[in-house]
Amino acid sequence: MDFVGEVEIDIGAWDYNDPVRIIEKSLFYAKKWQITGDDSDKSKSIDCVHECMKLIESSNNLSLCISSGLVGIYFILTSISEIFSEISPEPLGSAIDGVIDDSIRELVESMKLEFVSGLSGILYYCICRRREQAAFFIMREFSRRIDLSNDGLTVVGLDTVDSDSLNLGFAHGVPGVVSAMTLAMKVFPRLQDDYFLMVERIVGYCRDQVSSSGEFPWLLKDNLPARIGWCYGNLSLILMYAVQYQCFGDESRKEDALNLIALCNNRIYSGDHSFVDAGICHGPAGVIVLYRYFQKVFDYEDEKICQFLADEVEKYKFANHKVRPYYPFTTIEHFAPSILQSATGVALVRMSKDLLNEGWLAIIGIPIENVNDFGV
Repeated sequence: MDFVGEVEIDIGAWDYNDPVRIIEKSLFYAKKWQITGDDSDKSKSIDCVHECMKLIESSNNLSLCISSGLVGIYFILTSISEIFSEISPEPLGSAIDGVIDDSIRELVESMKLEFVSGLSGILYYCICRRREQAAFFIMREFSRRIDLSNDGLTVVGLDTVDSDSLNLGFAHGVPGVVSAMTLAMKVFPRLQDDYFLMVERIVGYCRDQVSSSGEFPWLLKDNLPARIGWCYGNLSLILMYAVQYQCFGDESRKEDALNLIALCNNRIYSGDHSFVDAGICHGPAGVIVLYRYFQKVFDYEDEKICQFLADEVEKYKFANHKVRPYYPFTTIEHFAPSILQSATGVALVRMSKDLLNEGWLAIIGIPIENVNDFGV
């Protein structure tokens, strides 16, 4: 997975005033500088940071969410600051803290619960910033929207195809919410008295949805088959187990996770993985990052599967050897130039020398190493 040769960016596709895409562009050049040592890459990265900050200052309609808002920019900026000491995320972090402090009630009432574009991501930010009161407020909102009565589970405020379905994916569903709640309880132990049993019951409910064949569905109502991707299906459940095991050391979580990993390996080797493209969100690049994290947390090694996934990434051809944020992994145009859903993310995975230390979401600017600071 070492970065080999020159990776170019189709700058024209990135040439617009979106601070999220610009900070992603900065991260790309920062990672590239670590490999090439080319001062022009460093200059491009730092220039992009300054451009992003100017756009933020002049905008009054940016969201806070991870996937397309200020919190996501903060985390990516944090990753860049670890490469270039002259960059600091603190001014932006302080500004976000002020917004949360002033508007926490409005935020919890207006946002969904999901991780990448909702309150679970904001909760993770509050954990990293040690914003205890805001974290307590968000957890209370979670308890208000989660109903575990009658041996079922209802969650108000998740991304679903209709009002009767339950999303069991990490990005937009229950496992992402549970993982954020788990981390909050680890960092702020006073929360455990009120929420530990609730989280345990939700995890038990999710575990019960695993089919007789060992598969964990994406949407509960339709029992949609689980693709192999970080944001839904089996890997979402494994990721939830990994966060719980890392925080509280429950050996049963490790056993369940390793069984699911073995099932996923069989599907990947057989070609039954349903990869949509090469990318992080729906393809093998993201699975590699996850598998490195799983190996670190559960203390096992399996280089064979990671190399197999790396070979799967390389099967996708890029026009003129360029990484084009707007353009396809396959023959279908892809109009999402983000790290998660474009060739940009693939390039970042390919440029990462040591994914084991990078962590499960560090590649999109969310460093799991923060959890180690929590005493995990």
